[in-house]
Amino acid sequence: MGSSSLGEYIMAFNNFSHEDFEGFAYLDYNNLAVSWNIARGSFLSPSELPSSEYNQSFLSVAMAGMLSNTTPERLYSELAIDKVRETFFPKCVSRLRGFFVFDEIESISRFWNCNTWGGHFSDNYLSDVGVAATRSTRVDSNWISQIVDIDGRLKHDWFENTLKYWKGDEFPSSDPIWERIVEGYLTVWSPDIRKNAVLEINAVWPQSMKLLAYSCLCAAYGSPDGMIFPYLMRDNNNNPQLTYISRMV
Repeated sequence: MGSSSLGEYIMAFNNFSHEDFEGFAYLDYNNLAVSWNIARGSFLSPSELPSSEYNQSFLSVAMAGMLSNTTPERLYSELAIDKVRETFFPKCVSRLRGFFVFDEIESISRFWNCNTWGGHFSDNYLSDVGVAATRSTRVDSNWISQIVDIDGRLKHDWFENTLKYWKGDEFPSSDPIWERIVEGYLTVWSPDIRKNAVLEINAVWPQSMKLLAYSCLCAAYGSPDGMIFPYLMRDNNNNPQLTYISRMV
């Protein structure tokens, strides 16, 4: 088998087409933009927007929630990780625009036993979810600690480990913690998570409750109207900065 055939085999094995499955996700209801989408009960990745609206500057709420609890260096690291994906594994789903879901109880159990990720990876934020994936990529999340250091900067051997991550290799020195990066739709099944999200919004932005009710009705109808999307822009010095926009069509 030639190197190109091997690459195609690995990519085919590691990537999935349309699929419905149950899973677990960490949803940060203390982040206002994330909590808004949680309160809707259902949200989608930017890839599901109409093609006339979508571009590469959109981020997923999962990535926005992660970046809100980290240093600016983590954003630069994520951009570098995604560049490797784009160059060598274009069929894999981007970490920047997909949402993260544990798709098996064994992996989430291993994560509980060794959770050192910090940030929004707290038991308070763990929810059971329903996933309607348009496409997804399955990776061993153990590799991330070998790619990014505790300060969010890339480690010395980050590139080689990033290649192994996107290939879908198992991490060699511990049991795998499989995670799906998903493009598609996610339904929040945990009533406690949704309730906490509504309470957070009401505490911070009580004037928005009627708008939130409208947004929830749109979600129930299957419309992305009222959903908040993170959007990556450039400031006057060409540095990336994260902002949020609401889809109102």
